[in-house]
Amino acid sequence: ALLSCQEWSAHDVCDSYIWEKEDVVSDDVCYSVSMRYVDGYVLPVPTRKIDEYRKLARDAAKTWIKHGALEYVECAGDDMDSVKEWAGVSFPDLAGTKKTETVIFAFIIYKSRAHRDRVNKKVHEEMMEYVEKHGAPEHPFDMKRMAFGGFKAIVDSVAQ
Repeated sequence: ALLSCQEWSAHDVCDSYIWEKEDVVSDDVCYSVSMRYVDGYVLPVPTRKIDEYRKLARDAAKTWIKHGALEYVECAGDDMDSVKEWAGVSFPDLAGTKKTETVIFAFIIYKSRAHRDRVNKKVHEEMMEYVEKHGAPEHPFDMKRMAFGGFKAIVDSVAQ
């Protein structure tokens, strides 16, 4: 059932949505909400360096959230074999991992692409300041093997 705009705005989970004129069918019924934007990453990390990577990821999460990201999630591969029963490519195959590596699947959620661009600009500026003061940090993974992209949500649902 459609909720009124007032009912939608009363839900905490809807605070991250951007309401636009075309989202309203009438003054009191909301037709849809604008979709959020997601930066997604897939990368292999040496399993022996997962704790080191987790520290890096926690620091990164603090930085992105500080500059306005809505959510920051980093996940380590766990159930990577069951996919072979019903799908074509597993994450380890996709990421080209070795037996000594773990697949990391990560994503950062923003209100919109414009919001993402503003947040990432601030994060980049902060990172460049850090590099100027301390030099480039070493990463516990091979940056050249990281896949990254920006994604416009085409379905964006949350539990109520």
